[in-house]
Amino acid sequence: GETNAVFHTHSPYATAFAVVRKSIPAVLIESCIFLGGDIRCADYAAPGTESVGTNAIPALRDRGGCTLANHGVLAVGKDLAQAYLRAEYIEDVARIYTYAKSIGTPVTLDTL
Repeated sequence: GETNAVFHTHSPYATAFAVVRKSIPAVLIESCIFLGGDIRCADYAAPGTESVGTNAIPALRDRGGCTLANHGVLAVGKDLAQAYLRAEYIEDVARIYTYAKSIGTPVTLDTL
């Protein structure tokens, strides 16, 4: 879809994935429906540089958002409402995955 809006956060669970530079696995149905699958981590770029945006492009391919290495979250959408909702879902999936991992081995939807 067309991107007309971007939402940027430093939400703690998703940002933790950015700090360890790991994807947020697709463990909730919302991951597939609203985000396009797992959430990839874009390569590091110094904040405020053009590279932040250009590094995000491959990580965003077929996805509703990505994390930015050692920085935060970037969610995109056709409008601000969709971009905001996607930012919320990215944090939700990161939080639920973190809780699930503390209990056992999370099952990702792409393996079902």
